[in-house]
Amino acid sequence: MIMLITLCYLGCVYAAFKVVKLRVNAMSVSTAVVIGVFVLGGIIIGWKFSAPMTQKMTVTRAVIPLVASQNTKEVIKKIHVKRDQRVKKGDLLYEVETTPFQNTVDQKTAGLSEARLNIQALEAAVTTATYKVEQARASSSAAKVDYDIVAGIRSDDPSAVSKLKVEIERLSYDSAQATVDIAVASQASAEYALISAQNALQAKEAELSTAQLELERTQIKAPADGHIANWQAAEGTMTTTVITSAQATFQDLSKTTIVAVFRQNLLKNIESGDAVEIAFKSHPNHIALGTVDAILEFTGEGQLTSEGVIPVAATLGSKGFLAVRINLEDKAFARELPLGGAGTTAIYTKAGKPFHLISKIALRMKSWLYNLPI
Repeated sequence: MIMLITLCYLGCVYAAFKVVKLRVNAMSVSTAVVIGVFVLGGIIIGWKFSAPMTQKMTVTRAVIPLVASQNTKEVIKKIHVKRDQRVKKGDLLYEVETTPFQNTVDQKTAGLSEARLNIQALEAAVTTATYKVEQARASSSAAKVDYDIVAGIRSDDPSAVSKLKVEIERLSYDSAQATVDIAVASQASAEYALISAQNALQAKEAELSTAQLELERTQIKAPADGHIANWQAAEGTMTTTVITSAQATFQDLSKTTIVAVFRQNLLKNIESGDAVEIAFKSHPNHIALGTVDAILEFTGEGQLTSEGVIPVAATLGSKGFLAVRINLEDKAFARELPLGGAGTTAIYTKAGKPFHLISKIALRMKSWLYNLPI
């Protein structure tokens, strides 16, 4: 595009000397050169900062490695989808052997039933202990009455009741009171045992819930709309828990994002919501519309790796680029783009709108050129 602008200016200079018949001398030629430098320089600077373009871009999506949901390796029992087959979120992809997980669920279910029966027995024990406390207190109250009567008679007429009789009634009352204390302690022990069993029941329920979850995870389902892009497993093979050795890779087609890279100084006028046009190599003669989502103000060149030596200053530095995240307006078209697709991106800022025309023309020229095998 810069060459085209230069040729246009040279055409204007040629017309000035040939058509308008300007005198050709050192002054006129040098003036044309100086004007050309300032005019072309001003146009290029205004264009670059108001409607920057880049061919450093790519189509990105979430790529999810599929590994074993459990902490152990399991045998793949059945595969339900083919490679590159489109699926919806929640569709069944494959299953692993369920026998060990079903056994665990059965064991936890039996343990939970036993815990519930134990609670019923302890509840009955608490009821019995409560009844015994009431019975002991009633007996204690009766013994207290008998003692008070005998003691009262003895106090009024010592000859009417012997001292031994009074002592026997007192001992009987003390024994009844001790029985009350024992019954109360037994009731408290039964209640504590019931509370402990109820807590144990909650633990059993949690263990069963975990076992059921592990059983459900034997059915691996699609985490989003998309397809499996790389099957490296077959029925009868073992799953893996290592991400770098995943048995499959799932490509999420629910959200497609364009990442375009610009020089840092060209980003000063770009804001979220600015209009974007993109020409994709995979779709010549088509201009996709979008908007700026965000400027990713970070780059790995600024991250220092933790190691046992001090970084060498001469090795540090940055190439001066930052990425811009872009969302396309046509979601259906975005899903059809190949992952890692390339092209040319133009962002139209709110500054220097007259210069936007240059990027629009240049972008359409790029789109037409993508018809060529280059």
